[in-house]
Amino acid sequence: GLEGSIWAVAAGADRLHAIAVANGGRIVGTDDGGQVWTERKSGTDRTLRSVGLAREGRFGWAVGEDGTILRTEDGGTNWWIQDSGMGRTLTGVAVSPDGKIGWAVGLAGAVLRTENGGTTWARQVSGTDKDLAAVAMAVDGLLGWAVGADGTLLHTPNGGRKWATMTSATGHELRAVVASSDGQRVLAVGGKGTTLLYAMPDFAFLTSDTLDAAGVEGAIAALKPPSGVNAGALDQARTNAILRIDAG
Repeated sequence: GLEGSIWAVAAGADRLHAIAVANGGRIVGTDDGGQVWTERKSGTDRTLRSVGLAREGRFGWAVGEDGTILRTEDGGTNWWIQDSGMGRTLTGVAVSPDGKIGWAVGLAGAVLRTENGGTTWARQVSGTDKDLAAVAMAVDGLLGWAVGADGTLLHTPNGGRKWATMTSATGHELRAVVASSDGQRVLAVGGKGTTLLYAMPDFAFLTSDTLDAAGVEGAIAALKPPSGVNAGALDQARTNAILRIDAG
């Protein structure tokens, strides 16, 4: 097993294949839904803070200290180091369904994007110097969200080419974010039990107190999501959020 903090877990769509990352560059993987975990060679001793897999679980990235980016194309069995072009710690990563496009976020507002499987990573202008903790993208790779320190919430409508700061209604650190497949609804969680649920296009939000009082179904009704959006995506988003494990 892993010693020390496990920072993140990512799973493929079949829920059988999963990868966990931890301090000291440690990576473990499972191919049987978690019954057996085996260590994988990462090629680094840098702490890895986040991991993401494409939908079918074959392609993915892990990111961490000092701008570390690792790439896998075989479900996490083998990893190699890619050049991020920066030394800031990276704390969150998102992967397109086909595994070719990726986004990474990190300290001091760092945002990176690749369109070629990580052969090159380009910096994007986030518009903030706040530490970012996590990023989530819609299936189309256009709508996206990033969260971080002091309630920071960023939104992009164009795959990260431009980011805008949104009002999150909290000053607490936001540590994780998940989005529905169309990117229209977002669940962000953070320090002191903070839970925020957002719905486009009106950008309504519910706090953890409202969610507790209304329950999931009540929250869905209150948000009145746009027609054609699957309300069941909220339940899936809440489940996926638990799959991310942050120290503390």
